[in-house]
Amino acid sequence: MLRIITTALRIGRVTETLETLEAAAPSAFRGRPHLDVDRCDGNAACQAACPTTAIVLGPPRQAGGRDFTLDYGACVFCGRCAAACAPGALTMTTDYALATGRRQDLILRVEVPYGGGHEGPTDA
Repeated sequence: MLRIITTALRIGRVTETLETLEAAAPSAFRGRPHLDVDRCDGNAACQAACPTTAIVLGPPRQAGGRDFTLDYGACVFCGRCAAACAPGALTMTTDYALATGRRQDLILRVEVPYGGGHEGPTDA
């Protein structure tokens, strides 16, 4: 037991400090997706592009919106959703701090607008 204690004192701390863990991510790092609700049109292209079904859009409501669910626990941070999002509502961030003690904290649920389709500009 004494040998373990003296070895631990000689080696010192072997864990990272909080400041080290909060260092800026490299420029090419792709962190979690971020949704700008105001830009989302609810067309579900992001859902179709997601390889892990981490994004689910509910059916359109009569009031005009639909539920948007993003499960960060299922997300592999590939960026396909952001690439498929024509209005640019989904973007990839460099945020990697997703640790939590509860699984449900990794699920983002919001209501997004839904226009029902994308008609091009009309000639008036």
